[in-house]
Amino acid sequence: MNNHSLVKIFKNKKILITGHTGFKGMRLTASLLEVGANIIGVSIDLKKNSHFNLLNIKKKIINTKTDIRDYKKLKKLFKICLI
Repeated sequence: MNNHSLVKIFKNKKILITGHTGFKGMRLTASLLEVGANIIGVSIDLKKNSHFNLLNIKKKIINTKTDIRDYKKLKKLFKICLI
């Protein structure tokens, strides 16, 4: 799939990514930001020297420190995605 197709699919879409501060989640987050997606990131932990911090992604997304096992908090995040 080329970049133009990805832009058509994801531009201005709200995307919730769990584990967005880990290596794979961070790469997905960065890639979707490049095509214009609006990211809501959910992670339980953030390491100080992570790629997520080094790339300064935190300022470009809605960043939440939430345990995905917390049903009430996760439900609120899903409602944000639907608005």
